[in-house]
Amino acid sequence: ILHGNAINREGLVKYIVALFCMIVSLSVSEVFARDWYVSAERGKGKKGTIEKPARDLSFILRRLEPGDVVHIAEGTYLSKNEAGVDEINVPVSIIGGYSNDFSKRDPWGEHRTVLTGINPGGGWAQGPRLYIKLGKYRGEEHPKITIDGLIIDQGPMNRYKTDKRQQIVRKGGGGMKPTPDLSAVIIGLGKPSKVGATPSEIEFKNNIIINSASSQGSVKLYSFKGGKVTVTNNVILNQTGPGLALGSNTAAYRPDSPTFEVTNNTIAFSWLYDELTTTRPASAVWIEEYVKVSMRDNVFTMADTDTIEFKGRSDNEEFFLDLRNNIISMGKKSDYRETNMGTAARIEDLEDEAELLSYDSEGNESLNIVLPVSQEWAELYAARVLVDRAAVEQNIKPAAGWQNDLRGMLGLNLQAGNIGEVGGAIWLPQLPLDDAIAVAVGGPYEGRGAGTPGF
Repeated sequence: ILHGNAINREGLVKYIVALFCMIVSLSVSEVFARDWYVSAERGKGKKGTIEKPARDLSFILRRLEPGDVVHIAEGTYLSKNEAGVDEINVPVSIIGGYSNDFSKRDPWGEHRTVLTGINPGGGWAQGPRLYIKLGKYRGEEHPKITIDGLIIDQGPMNRYKTDKRQQIVRKGGGGMKPTPDLSAVIIGLGKPSKVGATPSEIEFKNNIIINSASSQGSVKLYSFKGGKVTVTNNVILNQTGPGLALGSNTAAYRPDSPTFEVTNNTIAFSWLYDELTTTRPASAVWIEEYVKVSMRDNVFTMADTDTIEFKGRSDNEEFFLDLRNNIISMGKKSDYRETNMGTAARIEDLEDEAELLSYDSEGNESLNIVLPVSQEWAELYAARVLVDRAAVEQNIKPAAGWQNDLRGMLGLNLQAGNIGEVGGAIWLPQLPLDDAIAVAVGGPYEGRGAGTPGF
């Protein structure tokens, strides 16, 4: 810019123009994004500052802008009208597990942030407990979405047949709302409006999700082209349908199809949607087509259909599923199924029989780990008998002693003979939060699965 002792005006003009363009190029979210604070104990009003936090996430939803970060302190949050539904239509991050002064975090210990609701609640809103719904979002940029340190318990929101809370009822009646049929968490990314805009990124970590009665997946994560999703150190327990569902908004294999990295998670206790269902998956993980997925060092176990179900095709080896060093066990039908290929395999035959695994997949095992739930709940889970309308699986070796293997992994005594016909009478009994915490902090298991978050 300087030319001798005189100002080079042309250079100065170029510098100013370049600086202006750089500032303009920053997304609105980067310039105006802010931090919000929520505390059930101290909150009041909609300022949402650390000094004057809001009382519930639902009270500030309309004020959120792309790129904002919401910090939520310890406590139980029921949403507006105690309905247990929070829908957000811009990309934001939500971080839980803080002390009430926001100076410390311990999301699975002293400072638990629990999102739930009640049935019937003060309103009849229906939807996921947390829904980041971006199908109509058309911002030029997609700020990163981080969901970290939340506990979502849909048990209090379900309708149960009796006060023992052992059997859910799908339909409403008698002043009670229907049991929520949608996922506990859905994050669905939209299409950026600007060609070449920053691809979307989702980070889902250190969360505990329990008692979801969805048919679509307790946690459902979808991404658009170029997107990246990481799922790390979560515990997902006791749900109808899949524990984790991964998918894409693209309709074909393409180089920029979204990628998913699933690492160190514990997913267990996936029930059938109802006792006669034969077509809906009840797997630990369900994966759509047209995505690139890597899953490492996870615990996937106790599923009423297949532990992992992958819909993929053989069109492109780049889209083969990469499975390494996972504990995969106790699928009632199989440990691994490729829906479109007609392949189903137990873990010992996985690398030989699977058609859509990456050739580097290895180290996957079926180990006899014990998840430390209470004996009372474990007895309920182990005692029910699945109604099998397709008793003979033609393309898979039967799992010997499945019922007693299940009891062993729950730390229960083995039984001889048949267990009494219980069927749907104890279908999806509510898992206590303390049991879920015990499973979470009891890990990792043999070096796999989730464990207490470190900060």
